[in-house]
Amino acid sequence: MTPKILLVKPKNDVVNIMPPLGLGYLSAALKKNGFCAEIFDCNLLNLDIPALADKVRAEKIKYVGITVCSNEHVWLKSFCKVFENDHDLKIIVGGPHPTGLRSRLFSLIPRIDFIVYSEGELALPALIKSLEDRNASHSHIPNLIWRKDGAFTENPLE
Repeated sequence: MTPKILLVKPKNDVVNIMPPLGLGYLSAALKKNGFCAEIFDCNLLNLDIPALADKVRAEKIKYVGITVCSNEHVWLKSFCKVFENDHDLKIIVGGPHPTGLRSRLFSLIPRIDFIVYSEGELALPALIKSLEDRNASHSHIPNLIWRKDGAFTENPLE
């Protein structure tokens, strides 16, 4: 069974709200690689964290990809706290904030499993495939930051 990947744009208070075009590109890349992806724009849907968490649990989502701008850092931290003890769910973050902070974001929000920095159209499908294949090594995946033996590994930029 193909896992569903939930791609999320956090809710924020920015007046000029743009559609999450980057998540559209990621969704297309995932679908091209045989995965099922759904985009949830929390602004458009007026969706708060508890409602999103209920959806993740009800649909037994295995992977959540979240695009994060700096003004959405607190939202990300709150979302991760909800799943603090659920390590079956893989939380993958990308966007401007993780790209700028890189591995320092792991120390600020330890519940994050992976960071995709810069572009994610190659990295995200490769990461999901690697996780589904239970491949212990992610070293071949471009633009990925991950934990390896307690240290952070930053793969080269593609």
